[in-house]
Amino acid sequence: MRTYVLRRSLLAIPTLLLSSLLIFSIMRVLPGDIIYTVLGDTLVNVPQSEIEALKKEVGLDKPLYEQYVTWIAAAMKGDLGKSLRYRQPVSDMIASRLPVTLELGVLALLLSVIVGIPVGVLAALRQDTLADYAFRGFAIANLSVPSFWLATLVVVLPAIWFRYTPPLAYVSFFDNPIENLKLLIAPAIILGLATSATKVRMTRAMMLEVMRNDYIRTAWAKGLPERVIIYRHALKNALIPVITLFGLQVTAILGGTVIMESVFSLPGMGRLLIEAITYRDYTVVQGIALLIVVWVVITNLLVDLSYGFLDPRVRFR
Repeated sequence: MRTYVLRRSLLAIPTLLLSSLLIFSIMRVLPGDIIYTVLGDTLVNVPQSEIEALKKEVGLDKPLYEQYVTWIAAAMKGDLGKSLRYRQPVSDMIASRLPVTLELGVLALLLSVIVGIPVGVLAALRQDTLADYAFRGFAIANLSVPSFWLATLVVVLPAIWFRYTPPLAYVSFFDNPIENLKLLIAPAIILGLATSATKVRMTRAMMLEVMRNDYIRTAWAKGLPERVIIYRHALKNALIPVITLFGLQVTAILGGTVIMESVFSLPGMGRLLIEAITYRDYTVVQGIALLIVVWVVITNLLVDLSYGFLDPRVRFR
């Protein structure tokens, strides 16, 4: 186990380096210039020497390879640089926004697991019944409806019909848990239902496959209770592909938080990313994207390690 974890951790290093190089390169080929964005309408009145001095201050006068090496070396020490627009440390800006995104993402993941796996199991156990058709229809509907459209309806329709708008001023969970949940529950449900639909379909398909195996027939023949057969013998084997899907959906939920934070005016990391892209704030975009890559790599490692718990036949070497 220790050797496996060490090998996977070392494999993550070239993955992170390649991802960071890709992030850095993409930001440089986008049209626009942070210098022109910062100076705005005053650019025509600014001497060229002052423009060059500003470029030197933010490090844009150096060759691209030198900018990349400087940035990635500092990032390895936890220093993501300073925002080119706000002149604040990127690490501090992310730290102030990260709790909002994490809370929204965790709530959405919990909801998707709580809804997706039980509904998928019930749909498999009641195959081709009215309940199965209802659960499958639920999954297809959630897959078909775009989350940004549903989020817009949740904000707009109550305002039109009931003169009610969701609270816009963010309140920390530690300051007022009730008000905090009132603000986050709607976007969390929208994100959670969108990702639970895939879990319903995957869990149902895998449960149907596992329930046809010989060892399940033997368990039925021995007279074991249905609950024991499902949870002790069938569900663990059926969950392996679902856990793999869970790791992939972490990225999808992180992307979904960008939309939800914009629609519901949440001061999270996704909204900060949109603002940074709009103003070509390279260092902020690079810092957030690198953090997302690290999060995905760690999640995939944890997913791989969970296979040994779900299936004793899995051996880590």
